[in-house]
Amino acid sequence: MTKADSPGVHVPPPFIFAAAFGLGLGLHRLFAWSLPAFLELPGIVLVVAGLGLMFVSVGVFWSRRTTIMPNKSATEFVVVGPYRFTRNPMYVGMSVAYVGLSFAFSPAWPLVLLPLAVFLVGRTVIAREEEYLLRTFGSSYEDYRSRVRRWI
Repeated sequence: MTKADSPGVHVPPPFIFAAAFGLGLGLHRLFAWSLPAFLELPGIVLVVAGLGLMFVSVGVFWSRRTTIMPNKSATEFVVVGPYRFTRNPMYVGMSVAYVGLSFAFSPAWPLVLLPLAVFLVGRTVIAREEEYLLRTFGSSYEDYRSRVRRWI
């Protein structure tokens, strides 16, 4: 497969989020900085909501028989379900679940590193995916991109 028939993403986005969270946990061990305990229940709700959005988004891809893997060729770009509101509901879901995990388990450092994870996903994943989708689906994707926001 050449770069032309895939976005050319080398690191799966969940790994980027997990690495940032893991680094945050490491920082927490060195420099304990905890969030207030009252955030635990909202954190659990956010984890469930984020995972729910991710699973619904994956389900939509599967129903359309296109890949969720950002290093594989897409058979179509999806514009139904949560994709009507955001071009990247899986990444939004990962971000929401990430915040929820920080709230539920109380380390503050992962929250400090979330913008880094979002930046890296934007630069190393989303930019490549959008370039690929524009190259592959042309004006149809450009029209979609002009109507639907990248995140929320």
